Amino acid sequence: MSRTVLVFEEEAILAAAGQEGRTPHIRQVERVLLTGYGDSFSRWKEGLAGLRGKLDLSRVRLILPSTMCSTKMIQIPYAKGKQLD
Repeated sequence: MSRTVLVFEEEAILAAAGQEGRTPHIRQVERVLLTGYGDSFSRWKEGLAGLRGKLDLSRVRLILPSTMCSTKMIQIPYAKGKQLD
């Protein structure tokens, strides 16, 4: 199955297209440098427009920078029947 992986960075978008499975291989690798300053999302949008003709973007897996993602961990207290301790 073919898949494209896009890695979003502050200064560029890295793209790799290839075949996944038991014996994966990479067919094509692209790097799109981002221009300008400001909102990362608008710069990434411009960069993706440059990739549209070069790669198949129908099956894409995105990798975002850790600074753009937030997670929240919740610890659930020990439950005993219908009461919470």
